[in-house]
Amino acid sequence: MTNNCFYNNIRSLKISSLALTVLLSATLLFFGCTKENEGGQELKENDSASLDAILLLEDKTNPENHQINQIIYLFGKATQRATKEPDMLSLMQEYMDKDLHGFGTSISDLAEENTTFAALIATTLRSEAKANGLEYLIDLDEINNEMFVKNLANKMSCRGKIYAPVFYGLNKQEIAPRDQDVIVAIAEEVTEEDDVLAYRNDEVNPFLLSEEMANTTTDIIIFVGVGDIPPGDFDPIVGGNGSANSDQIAVRVDVDIDADRHQIKNGYRYENSTKSEVKGWVMKFFPVQEEGSNLLFWQDFSPRNIHKNDINASKIFTEDLDVFGFNPNDFSNGIFAFIGAWENDWYASYKLVVNNCSDFVAHSVNVKMKFSHEWYFFDCEQAKTWWPSVGSHKVFENQKCMFDLKRTQ
Repeated sequence: MTNNCFYNNIRSLKISSLALTVLLSATLLFFGCTKENEGGQELKENDSASLDAILLLEDKTNPENHQINQIIYLFGKATQRATKEPDMLSLMQEYMDKDLHGFGTSISDLAEENTTFAALIATTLRSEAKANGLEYLIDLDEINNEMFVKNLANKMSCRGKIYAPVFYGLNKQEIAPRDQDVIVAIAEEVTEEDDVLAYRNDEVNPFLLSEEMANTTTDIIIFVGVGDIPPGDFDPIVGGNGSANSDQIAVRVDVDIDADRHQIKNGYRYENSTKSEVKGWVMKFFPVQEEGSNLLFWQDFSPRNIHKNDINASKIFTEDLDVFGFNPNDFSNGIFAFIGAWENDWYASYKLVVNNCSDFVAHSVNVKMKFSHEWYFFDCEQAKTWWPSVGSHKVFENQKCMFDLKRTQ
């Protein structure tokens, strides 16, 4: 693919060939498993006993997403069972503490390392599959717990890519041992408000967990979802620190970049609810040095909610929106920009997007997406090449999207 939403050339990253594998996988998965769900259940507000998890996670339009939803449900219930054991909960918290970049911890890998954990997970997977009519997903003849867990995990396939069932926290802050409730959440939205199903302590019936509730509760929340863990040493990844956002853009800039036009094209909705939540990033960096990079998120895309009808119509929005800015010195010192936009899922684990203009992994970005292909575009170049003067336009367009970014000052 040669359009300017992709890379002009392929350079190797000095993080072995592993990051290149991530890049190639993202390109091959251009057409992704959409999460648009026409199955499900009409919810009765504030009635947890009425929530049918299997129905709510149903996806009649996409068999791959449907199967993955059923599998993460099973792993979620198995994780809930494991958290009842203090030693297992402490073990999981230990791994969550180490997960500095939010990629998640592979449940199947941990099962291979710890036989007690494997036994708890495998036993619950078997019982929950039988209780919910999901026996077709499991290998009833496999008696080895570690292999049983691994076999089910390997069925999480989307567009030829195998994902991992992972557990992780909402954010990447250290989780200290405490006496509050333990909530296990299934990382897939099931309502128009993007709520997810969650289980408190050992309760049988789920409840709806909102993003606001998850951000404000003092309880321990463990998400179980779709993981794509980059192998190898990825320290540091600036995008994984979660320390930069549009609210922190306090430095005065004199070169403004606005979104003059933008469009998400028909066929590229990555969302169950009515509106897609589109976010964007800009990583400012110098390819020859690791230090001095700066990650910011687009100001008026935090997120930018686009209705599914507008996407189905490939509507082009023409309102002028602020995205980011540069200091005039950036143009004289040759700073580069790695920019992109993606479908944000608040409950998801982080996925890596590789910056092909730098040999330093610290110049790559990781963002919250259910699947690793749910970006709209990403590209990198010297800033003054894209926007040499006031009024300059740089149009990023591919089969998924169009973003016309204009220099206004």
